[in-house]
Amino acid sequence: MPYSESTSEQPNSGAAAAGFDPSTIAEVAPRPLVVFDDTGALLWANLAAAELCGRSREELCGCSYRDLVERDAVVRLRRLFRTQHRDRLRVTMDSCGLQMPEGGTIPIGFFAYLLPMGDRTGFAVAVDDINTFKSEASNLRLEVDRLTASVAEAEATAHLKAEFLATMSHEIRTPMNGILGMSNLLLESELGRDQRGFAEIIVSSSRALLQLVDDVLDFSKVEAGKLELETIDYDLRLNVDQVAALLAPRADAKSVTLFCQVHHEVPSLVKGDPGRLRQILLNLAGNALKFTDKGEVRIQVERLEESSTGVTLRFSVSDTGIGMTPDHMARLFQTYAQADRSITRRFGGTGLGLSISKHLVGLMGGEIGVSSREGEGSTFWFRLPLEKQFSVELAAPSRDALRGLRVMVVDPARSVRESLIEMLKTWGCEAVEAESAHAALVSLRSAAAAGRPVAVALLDMHMPGMEGEALGRAIQQESAIAATRMVLLTSLGRRGDAARAKDAGFSAYLVKPVQQLHLHDALTEIASGPKTAGSAKVAPLVTRHSIEEKRRQRVRILLVEDDVINQLVALAALKRAGYAADVATHGADALDMCERNPYDLVFLDGHLPDMEGMEVAQRLRAREAGGRRTPIVAMTAMTTQGDRERFIAAGTDDYMSKPIDLDVLSRMVERWTTDATAVDAVPATARADAEHPPAAASAPAESAAARAATAPPPRVDEPLLPAPEGVVLDRDQLEESCMGHADLRHTLIRAFLDDIRPRLVTLAGRVEASDARAVEFEAHGLKGMCGAIGAARCASMFKALEKAGRDGELALAPVMLRVVQAEVARVENELTPLLEAA
Repeated sequence: MPYSESTSEQPNSGAAAAGFDPSTIAEVAPRPLVVFDDTGALLWANLAAAELCGRSREELCGCSYRDLVERDAVVRLRRLFRTQHRDRLRVTMDSCGLQMPEGGTIPIGFFAYLLPMGDRTGFAVAVDDINTFKSEASNLRLEVDRLTASVAEAEATAHLKAEFLATMSHEIRTPMNGILGMSNLLLESELGRDQRGFAEIIVSSSRALLQLVDDVLDFSKVEAGKLELETIDYDLRLNVDQVAALLAPRADAKSVTLFCQVHHEVPSLVKGDPGRLRQILLNLAGNALKFTDKGEVRIQVERLEESSTGVTLRFSVSDTGIGMTPDHMARLFQTYAQADRSITRRFGGTGLGLSISKHLVGLMGGEIGVSSREGEGSTFWFRLPLEKQFSVELAAPSRDALRGLRVMVVDPARSVRESLIEMLKTWGCEAVEAESAHAALVSLRSAAAAGRPVAVALLDMHMPGMEGEALGRAIQQESAIAATRMVLLTSLGRRGDAARAKDAGFSAYLVKPVQQLHLHDALTEIASGPKTAGSAKVAPLVTRHSIEEKRRQRVRILLVEDDVINQLVALAALKRAGYAADVATHGADALDMCERNPYDLVFLDGHLPDMEGMEVAQRLRAREAGGRRTPIVAMTAMTTQGDRERFIAAGTDDYMSKPIDLDVLSRMVERWTTDATAVDAVPATARADAEHPPAAASAPAESAAARAATAPPPRVDEPLLPAPEGVVLDRDQLEESCMGHADLRHTLIRAFLDDIRPRLVTLAGRVEASDARAVEFEAHGLKGMCGAIGAARCASMFKALEKAGRDGELALAPVMLRVVQAEVARVENELTPLLEAA
């Protein structure tokens, strides 16, 4: 055939030499192939083409393409082939109906290729059954739909899993905190030995369960790639102190010495995620305590590298516990991995802690490792790069206040002495040490005789030969050294210890492991007091509690809030926690007050009469550029996506929602005034997630006018306001806001009843004037008032009005206003009897 002759003339010498005819490929190809000459006569067809046409190849050869295609397509195809031949187009494509022998047609598509045939030109045509393509495409679409549904189902499952874990975490933690609180109160009461043992088991089991809940929640975030870090300013030494404070009771229960040693060259003020760093150290040090029955656990921080902007630190947690074999170490840091089954049975645990720690260290740009010898203990370490804070003037007074002070450290454990001496060096103190009471007395006498007496002595309570209390009495009895001020350090604080310490002449009494903040403040107070012998018995004893109380009294807080109800609640909550606050009701007033006073913390409402809270934050940050940075916590009843991110971008440091949660408010103060006490074992990020769930995406801020211009019109079949479900007044929320105090309850109710009607009148005027921005502001304030008083249903209605103002959609606002006015009347009817009863 011409087709065979023309193809055999092509350069296929290699195939020919091998005895292989390339044309046989076309014969068995699964795609239908035919060859026409320039008259349209079919010269050759492969097996697939014969099968598609429903004819034998003998029947096909000699046919014209006109005999095979539907009549309506003949003229169009003739033009196509002529144009291709005339213009020497290498390939063309088209579709038509293929005539079947039994009648009817099937749709086909084809590619026609120019094919040289000696002095003539034909066409090689590759044919496709469109029905087959449609079937395959339909199958592909079904498969795509199935896979899309599977992905959506997987995403929904992951979302539900995350929501379920977060909900269960909260639901479990709430009763467990109650169990822990009541168990601790029980332990402080008079109990028999067996009863005390039972209560201690309840406490330790509850803490283990809380840790498990946190680990599972974090692990789910790791799996979903949702574990995120924050970057904030914090004090590294205080952060490490918090870890020691949390683990101290466990260490003391096992008679294991726990201490921290932060080298004096390590900078204190850094940037990063303090909650996650604390979580890593808690995991590592908690494991160390778990596997150590005697000896010590040491948390150490050393400087590796430092530049003008950053520092690389080595954190290590060493113990004198059971140690590990090389085979055991090879399985560490794997999910659910323990050294072996006997370890799991003996010590418990899930094996999640180390895996999560490794992931966190990696996210922070560091590396983690371990060294260990079986029976000799282990050292877990990790290197971490951290940014340095630019503003360091806050640290200077701390260093200068104690510079040059001669302090003696008396403790039989060398590692504990080294840890305390590193703290003292940080503040510029001149430190000396002694390992026993006898050595301490000799050193104190020698220093006094040389005219360089020791100003303060830190004495361990439990020392061989002579305990710290006895040593203190001995110092008081020698006139040459009696002026030395003394601090008693004990691993276990027991009732009556403080009174005995004061009677023995001690100026301060602190529990080990000693937190740097407490020791610094204690030394500062002692050093500024009278130096005469016996004066310690007259002055109040310095303890961690008195230190905290005085520190809180020094903290200056500014509350920027225009709503009187929220003012009362916030001020009462702060007072209960030992703090006082100034109040500003306008943004301009807040800026002026910050200019005059160096506040330690500002609580900033999101909506103020004269400007937005974000604008206040931006102006304050602009004034502070290059200088002292005042921590700002945004407070808002806004619940739109991205609010937290927008406030942070505007210059605030944190975010809390309203109505005000008293516990959250207290934690915010503790966190942002560098408090080192009252910190629970829940990672800061987990708490932040519970307090303000992360938004999916932070959209750029828009003006109300821009949103109104692009937003679709409201649907008339949608409800204007939430359905009137639930109670009118939530008494539990009201009691929480007034903290159970009758006087505060009366004040809150009276303030609400006095304020609500005038503000409703103002809102009605704004609605009548179609002032969308003013409607948004007034409704926002009323929403906050109702939320704080426990009128959640009424608050949700004001929220709908607030949104209408924000979106610039006030057409239905008059109707919404009438509905909410009726609900306010119901709230007043609920509150009035309570006011009269009071």
